[in-house]
Amino acid sequence: MKCNHVTFYIMKLVSDDLYVMLEIAHIQVPSSLYELVSYLSHLGDLLNVVQAFYDECGDANTSEERAMVEIRQRATIMTPEVIRVVELIRSNKRPCNTAYYY
Repeated sequence: MKCNHVTFYIMKLVSDDLYVMLEIAHIQVPSSLYELVSYLSHLGDLLNVVQAFYDECGDANTSEERAMVEIRQRATIMTPEVIRVVELIRSNKRPCNTAYYY
C-alpha cells in the first residue's frame, strides 16, 4: 500500500534573525475512495492547522499590525549553500536528503 503523507510546518521569527520551524501536523492523505473515511479522522488536525495559520499568519488588519509585519520581515538568505539547493538547472527528480517520512 502506498501512503501519501502531508506534513504542515509553521515558521516564526522569535528573535532578530532567528526563525523556528515547527511541525504542527502530519496527515495521511487517502489514495482511494476506500480510504476516504479514515481521512475524516484527521479533520481535527486540519482544523488545528487552519487555526494556527490564521492565528500566526493572518492578514494584518490595523496599521500597527502592518507596521509590525514590515519590521519583522527579513531578506532571503542567498548563500552558496542555499543557491545550490534551489538551482534551476538541476533535476527535480533527485531524492530529498532532508525527508524522513518514506
